[in-house]
Amino acid sequence: GAMPVELAAQCACPSTRPGDDLVIVGNHPALGSWDPGRSRAVLSTDGDCFPVWRLLAPLLLEPGPCADGSGGTCELTIEYKYVIRRSEHPSEIWEGQVGCEACQDGVEWQDSGAEFEPAPCALGFGAGAAPARAASNRVLRIAGDCVLALSDHFELPSACAPSVWPVCPDWAPGRVGGGSTLGSGRIRNSRNPAFELHYRAPIRLFVTPRRDGLEEVVAALCRQRYQPPGLWGHILSFADPALAAAGHLHL
Repeated sequence: GAMPVELAAQCACPSTRPGDDLVIVGNHPALGSWDPGRSRAVLSTDGDCFPVWRLLAPLLLEPGPCADGSGGTCELTIEYKYVIRRSEHPSEIWEGQVGCEACQDGVEWQDSGAEFEPAPCALGFGAGAAPARAASNRVLRIAGDCVLALSDHFELPSACAPSVWPVCPDWAPGRVGGGSTLGSGRIRNSRNPAFELHYRAPIRLFVTPRRDGLEEVVAALCRQRYQPPGLWGHILSFADPALAAAGHLHL
C-alpha cells in the first residue's frame, strides 16, 4: 500500500489574539474529521514569525482504501479549512465567517529560491461531510508517495500554494539515510548535488528534523559509553553520510 503523506503547513493569519490557536480541520482523521477539538494539525507562531503560523513537525496523513474493495490505496482527497480557537469565552472562528486583512503578496518558505513541483489544488464545495457553516472548502488531491507543503492565507483560499515532492520507495516516517531521499528518479533526487537548490526547502522541512534527532541519540550514546575515537563518526556516516559531512555533531 501507499505510505503516509507527510504534510508541512503554514498560514498567514493576523486575526488571532494572544492565547488563540490556529488549527487545520478537515475530512481526514488527522484533521479531526471536521472537529477542531480532535485535529492534530495545531499550528504555532511567535513574535518573530507572526502573523505566520506553522506546524512544528510534519503531520502524517494515512491514505485510505479504495472504494472498489481492491485492497489498494487510491488518490488522497483532502478537504480542509482553517479555524481560530479563541482562548477567551471558548469559541471558534471558521474561514468564511469574518474578514481578514491578510497579506496579499503571499508567504514564501524561507528558501524562496527553491523550485517547487506544484500539487493539484482547487476550491470545491463539501459534499455534506463538513459543517454547514463551512461554505466552501479548500481541496487537495494527492496521488503517489510524496511530501507536501502548504502555504495559505486565512480568508484567502484563492492564495492556496501547495508544493509537492515525490519520495524514494524506501521513504518512511522518521527514517534517515537512503530512506530519507527526496525524488523518485535515479538521477533527479536530493542526493545529487546538481539538484541541491531544488530540494533545499523540503530537506529543511522533512529531512533535517530527522537528522537532528539522530544526532541527539548518537551524542547521548557517546556520552554514556566509551568507544575508540572516531567510531561514532563511522556509525553516523553509515546511518546517513550527510550527517558526517555536516561536521556539526560534537562527540
